[in-house]
Amino acid sequence: MLGKQEATAAATRALGWALVVAGPVLARRGLAAGVLVRSELADEHLAFPDSVPQDLARYAGQSVDSASLAKVYADLIKRNVYVATGGRTYAQLSAGRPDSVSSEARDTAFRGEAMHAGLLGAYEAAEVATLVTGLGVLATALGAVLLAVAGSLEAPALPGGGRR
Repeated sequence: MLGKQEATAAATRALGWALVVAGPVLARRGLAAGVLVRSELADEHLAFPDSVPQDLARYAGQSVDSASLAKVYADLIKRNVYVATGGRTYAQLSAGRPDSVSSEARDTAFRGEAMHAGLLGAYEAAEVATLVTGLGVLATALGAVLLAVAGSLEAPALPGGGRR
């Protein structure tokens, strides 16, 4: 039967190995998801128009090929839809009498809100991918520390009560 210290060392070692094995899997999956988001964004061939509001001038003409740029572009679309629809959403435009609002305004709101939602989805997916990658690295490091701790718990006792 294992003593308390040996049982603690065995449990610590098992958890350490689990984290050392799971960590790289998490990191790889997170990296792959991030690459997928960037690839999908690049495949859309979106680019900021050359004429953008002053606060977005640094993005003029730039391709939307990263999560952070997708977020900025989504916000630009939202602003433009807000202006085009007088500050009303697709739901608000569709709720009243159909003849009271032009179909062009409803279509603009619908397409704009769909683009906005899709780009925000890409941004959030990339953020989750980054989180998963970071957790994978952290899990690997924590697993290595736990394996070292388990090793020190298993070190044979030296004369006088110390450990190697």
